[in-house]
Amino acid sequence: MLRTLHKGCVMLESWTGAGGFSGSSLNVYDVDRKKWHQTWVDSGGGLLTLEGGLSDGKMVLTGEALNADKPGEVTLNRIT
Repeated sequence: MLRTLHKGCVMLESWTGAGGFSGSSLNVYDVDRKKWHQTWVDSGGGLLTLEGGLSDGKMVLTGEALNADKPGEVTLNRIT
């Protein structure tokens, strides 16, 4: 489900999988930095923050997160 909020400046997306796992993302365009920002949270306690913008006609968002399987390592997340 996708909803727009705050006069269309924010998008709220919610997702639920067949097994009951669920998540939501809040997406906003930061006019000062001229970048899109996404914060994703889920029912497993996960948190993912990404930012980016259009590249070759596609939305590309990236962000770093600590690797839960390898303490001290950072994982680069990228979605298109």
